[in-house]
Parts: sequence; C-alpha cells; structure tokens
Amino acid sequence: MTVQQDLLVTALLLACGTAQASDWVSVAENKELTTELFVDVSSIRVTDNIRRMWTKLQYKSHTKDDKNKWVDHDISRSAYNCAEELTRLESLIIYYEDGDSDTLPMDPIPDPWMPVPPDTLRWVELEFVCAWSKETS
Repeated sequence: MTVQQDLLVTALLLACGTAQASDWVSVAENKELTTELFVDVSSIRVTDNIRRMWTKLQYKSHTKDDKNKWVDHDISRSAYNCAEELTRLESLIIYYEDGDSDTLPMDPIPDPWMPVPPDTLRWVELEFVCAWSKETS
C-alpha cells in the first residue's frame, strides 16, 4: 500500500468506527427474574413521536426458554409511539449459553402496535426512550 492508501484506510476506519460503536447503558434490573436491561443509546432513532432502539436483556443465571435451552441474553429492536404509549417488536434474536442463537421471524410487517402495561420492563423502555435526547446523553 502507498502512504496515501494507508492514510485513506485509517481515515475511513476512524470515521466509521465511532459511528458504528454500540453504547450499552444499564437502565433496569429485575432481581426476581435475575435479568438486567440494557439500551444501546447509539441506536436510538427519532421520527416525530416514534422512537426506535436496540435493547439487550441479560440473564444473570441459568434461565431456560420454552425449548428447554439455557438462555444467555436476547437482543431486540422495538419501536415506541411516545404520544400514545404504544410499542411493537421489530426484531428479536435469542442467544444461548452453548453459542447457538435463534432469530424470531417477523412478518413483512412488524408486530402490531400494542399498549405498554405499567410496571413492566417495556414501560421502563418506553419512559427511557421517550425522555431521551442527545442533549441529556
């Protein structure tokens, strides 16, 4: 590589690396279910009253799913309608302790909008993302 090519590659890596880095922040912990909820604040996107973000639910100890497999964590992308307190799941990937993963298929259209029940992890997510702004992060 020439010096100019080296400089170009370095500049591209620096420009792309920071833009694509995740920034996981712990927002809730449920001691009874032994889980901790994280939000990737770098993934939050705002369009009018609709906000989207990636979340990670980390299971603290052995937790089995409906397939009787040990779950390590799951990552999901959800949309939130802040004005109407509604949510819908757009993507969900479950990661297992053995290294396997499952991606739950989403129909061509994501789940329908659903009300967010109070005193749930979804409510915590809704409050977090609807209060979030780049100025407060």
